[in-house]
Amino acid sequence: MQHYEGGHTVFGLWTSLLARDTFATLTRALASGGPAPAPSKPAELGSSAAAAPAVGDGGVEGKLIGGPFRTHERMDVVDIRWTGAPKGVDRPADKPHLTLERRLGRAWIPADSDLGLGFAWREEAEGRYFARYDLAPELAAGTYRMRVSSARYDLIAPTFRLVPSTALRPLGVAARRLRKGRTRLLLTAQHPPPDPTRAVLHRSISPQGGRAILRIGKKGRYVARWSAREGGWAVTVRKRVRDGAAVALRPAALKDGKGNHNGKAARLVVGRVADAEWPPGLGPNGGRTPGPGGQGEFPP
Repeated sequence: MQHYEGGHTVFGLWTSLLARDTFATLTRALASGGPAPAPSKPAELGSSAAAAPAVGDGGVEGKLIGGPFRTHERMDVVDIRWTGAPKGVDRPADKPHLTLERRLGRAWIPADSDLGLGFAWREEAEGRYFARYDLAPELAAGTYRMRVSSARYDLIAPTFRLVPSTALRPLGVAARRLRKGRTRLLLTAQHPPPDPTRAVLHRSISPQGGRAILRIGKKGRYVARWSAREGGWAVTVRKRVRDGAAVALRPAALKDGKGNHNGKAARLVVGRVADAEWPPGLGPNGGRTPGPGGQGEFPP
């Protein structure tokens, strides 16, 4: 479940020496310009006794027992459930066990798999499995399906439609006075906060890219563009805008570079910027996530 904690010894007393010698052989090949070492073949699962199951084939026909809903927005988390052989022996070696596929014309193409970081799956009970996939803010909109593959079965879940998020939340508008009576307005916003009990991927607090349409007064309509340097959507207005002035955003007035937007109208006040609503960083077992020098902070 935790992708960075795969280095503990689970293959016996000499695991560290095997890793050392393998890395040394690879380093010598890189330094000398020689061919890469031949890849190793995974041993069969189970004991060394006869009739151990082959990797990816637990001898059981799988069955799909649950899949995603018909429509999901970006930054939702989708689930799938299935049955198969116990202890995860159906999982192929070096090949995807779970795949997210996107429809392109009449063909289905892989969009992601459990070889990446978007999937997390586990065995809930003997031979009963549960997986979730985190739909990233930048994942292309379209029609998708989830697939569970092993040597014994190939399970395809019903299709679902992925649409842009409507949950962007404007936080407020700051004003900075410029020369010649002008004002620089800066709108900041946040993504929908992740659910710490379900989210798989890191998500930045602020959306990026796109534009925002700010309405001030009866006739003031200003198009603010994303500014990475300022960390928000900025526009220069050719007049003084006082603190306390009302700013209105209609539905979809804020739209990031991927089409995610605010689904509800928002009324803001110049000079007031709310704090983002965001869960604290969660590390293993509720502790702090390890950083480059040991314990550190998860991205804010």
